[in-house]
Amino acid sequence: MPPAPRRLHCKSRNGCLRCKASRTKCDERRPACAKCEDRGIPCPGYALNVRWSQKHQVRPGNAVNSAPVALPSPSSVLTDTQSAGLDAQQVDPPAWNPPPMQQLFGSPVDESDMSLWDASLPWSVESSMERERPLQPFNVFGLSTEPRYAQVGVSEPSEAATSAWSQDELVINDLVPQNQQPTASPGPQLCHLPTALTEYFFRNIISLYCTWDGKANTMRTIIETKWQSSGVLHHTMQSMAAACLSEYFPRLLALARSERKQANDSLRNGTSRAAEKQSDLLACTLLGHTSSWFDPRDLATSYFRDSHTLLRSISDADDEAEGVSFFAGTLDYWAMLLVYLTDSEQLDGYKPAPSVESSSLVRVANPHPYAGISGDVIKILIETGKLIFQHRKHMSGTKFMAEKDLETFKAALQRARQLERLLLTYESPNLSRFTTDGGDSQAPLQHLALIDEAYRCTGLIQLYRVFPDLLNERYAPWSKEVLLRPMPAVKTPTSAERQTWLTQFALHILGLLERIPFESSTLSAQPFIAVAVSSELRIVDPYALEPAPASDATQGLGTAFDVAHARKFLRSRLSGYKHIIPLSKSKIIIELVSRVWSALDSGQQEVYWLDIALEHKLGTMMG
Repeated sequence: MPPAPRRLHCKSRNGCLRCKASRTKCDERRPACAKCEDRGIPCPGYALNVRWSQKHQVRPGNAVNSAPVALPSPSSVLTDTQSAGLDAQQVDPPAWNPPPMQQLFGSPVDESDMSLWDASLPWSVESSMERERPLQPFNVFGLSTEPRYAQVGVSEPSEAATSAWSQDELVINDLVPQNQQPTASPGPQLCHLPTALTEYFFRNIISLYCTWDGKANTMRTIIETKWQSSGVLHHTMQSMAAACLSEYFPRLLALARSERKQANDSLRNGTSRAAEKQSDLLACTLLGHTSSWFDPRDLATSYFRDSHTLLRSISDADDEAEGVSFFAGTLDYWAMLLVYLTDSEQLDGYKPAPSVESSSLVRVANPHPYAGISGDVIKILIETGKLIFQHRKHMSGTKFMAEKDLETFKAALQRARQLERLLLTYESPNLSRFTTDGGDSQAPLQHLALIDEAYRCTGLIQLYRVFPDLLNERYAPWSKEVLLRPMPAVKTPTSAERQTWLTQFALHILGLLERIPFESSTLSAQPFIAVAVSSELRIVDPYALEPAPASDATQGLGTAFDVAHARKFLRSRLSGYKHIIPLSKSKIIIELVSRVWSALDSGQQEVYWLDIALEHKLGTMMG
């Protein structure tokens, strides 16, 4: 009787590492296959093994006498082939095969710029902390962009799994011309671009994007936990990293747009499972925030409305409190940047949640990644922005006053008084309520406290500019000591006296920012403050006015020098912001400030930055 035929094992080319090692069929379900789940063991995931072929390796004694041929410069940016085992293969989106490096990046780039791509990307938390290096093109104005935290760990495949990947080996002999023999030194290293972009996102983008970063940064935690199982998060990360690098590698801009489109498609066509809502909401907020990275005038109010809807669904589901608090603070910060430039109706009638009573503030918390410790004052700034935008919009369309216009103005003035009172009585949060353990050394609590005070003063100066009656009711010659404890007015100021007072107030606000070092990560929160006070930096030449006492002229000249210094400081901060995040929206912010100062220097009166922004369509996300 002939022996029974040998049973063939079904193998899976793309199965998980454990099924490959045991040479069994894998159902390739993500994030964990059925076999591993049935056995109650963690699934090691999916990865691609890449090896160098030794077929054409030069053997000792067989080396050609010709001189070694230098490889093309892009090889300096390639990483070790073992690093190509990207855990991003766990993500649902189809794999993306990068084109040749020279085709991708276009014309050769200066070798000094090629240091953007670390030749040995670290794949574990420990090695990442030991080997991370500052990225040279971003080291401008002496600002170090060295990553402040350990990055996400990407585990390497086991030896058993590696031995089972023989069919997946990638031979890349074609990188070396056939008529040339390579040297015995290690061959060129393969760069898996999605892997490099993911690493760049964790090492740099999060730290530059957030006002405060740390191991407890909720944004970082959510992304590290969910990016490998969320296609929309993966594409969003790729898009953000490629967009920031497009300043140095222009052809990455097309990739950034493509990844952004895929993220949008995943978000619009995705399911609404509760497990995915948190990652979908984070991706939606990031896509909304970064719309201005591609079109600087796109305020992305539709993303804000979608994020607001998702937040309500998460809150109704009584999800984890920390996540809900993070997203609520994110939308508050986002709304603060939008309400000065767009109608609140475009924001789905958004109203920030009421502040928690101070008696219940017993839990020590980390600063918010965007708002820092300023969550309460940001809520007041949202209401201030709504009022100012509606008032300026109404007044610009009113040529002749009617009684209803007077009633509208009185209601707006009354609301402005309420907001002024809230800002004057606002108490900065006690720093003992916050902890930065394991956090950002470049954003200590003292920096966040200065930003909080600058926010408060920025709200006040907006009210005093748009509603001069408020300043008239408390006017006294400028004194920083009584700024927050106003007394009844000693006189009704003239237009020039009111302008002088506002200029001194603007100098005080910029003085707060000047106390924050340039390299502080709070730099991303400063453009909004800088633009909001820019229209008060009027340079007045005291000798060009009508004859005045010599003492007054000397004092006026000193103020003019202070304003000139403040303008220089403000311009340097905005230029630094442009070089840290080299995006077109940064140029729009600088252009807006330049137009404001041009209007002031031409002698125009009552110049206000918001009017200039709306007139010249220079509204953009200033954070």
